[in-house]
Amino acid sequence: MPDKHISSQFDAELEHLSSRFFEMGGLVESQLNDAMEALSRFDMGLVEKVIDEEHRLNAMEVEIDAACSNVIARRQPIAPTCGD
Repeated sequence: MPDKHISSQFDAELEHLSSRFFEMGGLVESQLNDAMEALSRFDMGLVEKVIDEEHRLNAMEVEIDAACSNVIARRQPIAPTCGD
């Protein structure tokens, strides 16, 4: 990341999210290749592998979404209360 933020923790969180995005993208690419190969060869074993890996991708998506929400929620500015 070219620009560093004030919080090194925030930078570390963004770096982790970026890494997970790229990891997920690689898995999606692999899934697509396997799915196309399974269709072209009528390979039911490969079809089952693609389906099993989809569960892993879905779990990864949920984990990344939760991590993004967590980072955003912890960085939200808090408005002062009426008594402040």
